[in-house]
Amino acid sequence: MPFLLKEILKAGGYIILLTLVLYYFADNKLSTAFIIALICQVTLFIFDFKKIKNDYKASKKQ
Repeated sequence: MPFLLKEILKAGGYIILLTLVLYYFADNKLSTAFIIALICQVTLFIFDFKKIKNDYKASKKQ
């Protein structure tokens, strides 16, 4: 359970950071920045799914 909580908090942090950066530097609409940040996070999750899955299995063995 701590592993999943850590991954969720990390993803939330990335979304907040990306949203703030995009809001201040790319677009002045918060909803657009949030949508772009969500898309980026989902893309990163898809490409990193195998690593997350292996790390989760390793954390269950301990």
